[in-house]
Amino acid sequence: MMPGLVFLSECPDGLEMLNLGGELAVELAQIDLNQPSLPMIAHDMICDMLNHSIAESTEGQKFIAIENISILFEPQLSLNVEAIFKSYSRTSVLIIITKPAIADNCYFPFEGCQSFKVDLTGIPYCVLQR
Repeated sequence: MMPGLVFLSECPDGLEMLNLGGELAVELAQIDLNQPSLPMIAHDMICDMLNHSIAESTEGQKFIAIENISILFEPQLSLNVEAIFKSYSRTSVLIIITKPAIADNCYFPFEGCQSFKVDLTGIPYCVLQR
């Protein structure tokens, strides 16, 4: 499989996942959330977590498997989720466990909510349902 995004509706048995929302919430609880540099600090925390979660398949393909990503869309964090997806999907397969809602090359993380979306144009992706 080439680098890119893979959206899965549920985690396959045996796949080690990064609970991104849970781990980021623990880290954020230790800092002042009112500081102006919060978006940069949160971005650095996320990158550190993702970098430490890179695994390699038996075929030598690098991948990162994440779940609980709704925290990425928290307005106070002001994260550029599209840039994060693009960055990590260039060199690895970024597996995202989510109920995928994709339309017009956009990923909608919250069912029925069009306010939050990630433009997937230019990012190779596939949706796998179990």
